[in-house]
Amino acid sequence: MSQVHQLYRLQQIDNEIREKKERLREVLRAQKQDEELREAQARQEAAAQALTEARQQQKALEHELTQVNTKAKRSEQRMYSGKVTNPKELTDLQQEIASLGRRSEALEEEILETMLLVEETQDEDDAAREALAEVEERWQKTVARLQKEQNELAVRLNELLAAREEQAERIEPKMMSLYEKTGSKRGGVAVAGLRGGTCQVCGVRTNNAKIRAAESGDLVYCGSCGRIFAPA
Repeated sequence: MSQVHQLYRLQQIDNEIREKKERLREVLRAQKQDEELREAQARQEAAAQALTEARQQQKALEHELTQVNTKAKRSEQRMYSGKVTNPKELTDLQQEIASLGRRSEALEEEILETMLLVEETQDEDDAAREALAEVEERWQKTVARLQKEQNELAVRLNELLAAREEQAERIEPKMMSLYEKTGSKRGGVAVAGLRGGTCQVCGVRTNNAKIRAAESGDLVYCGSCGRIFAPA
């Protein structure tokens, strides 16, 4: 096998190494990023916060209602105890009781509205928790699949690196230097397969003389992209 053919085999190994490394980077990034999960978590946190605030609001209103009713009851007891004989004081008590009654009615309406709000926020919290559980389950399956692929990629990369080292030993130092210099100028691809007279990297067809030379194992370059031709 000619040195050009050996270079082509090395290029195929390097191409796969580059491909597997890029996929490994993608797999590692994917394990750190999941927009759907973050959105589901944010929704659940917001729903839980809204539910907590609604419950606190209801509790505060109920506490105030208890205080208002207690105060109204004491005022009524005082007014009807017979101990208050001053007309102005009696009038003040009546006005206070009436005012407390109006506040009690308003609080009852607010509590009813808040109870409805609690019910709504509870429903949203339940839905958000259920949605989050579903997303987390899918994410766990995705992570398991990605980790499996990560392990497979790592194994394959080790095999490819060993194969590259073995293949590089079959190539003369001069040709290896040429390969590395050409590749550094052309995105890591120094050798292009030549099939049907067409460069498999840039897609440009070459002339018959270059086709014959390449098939003979001679050092021939693509006139378009400048890569070394090797029969594919």
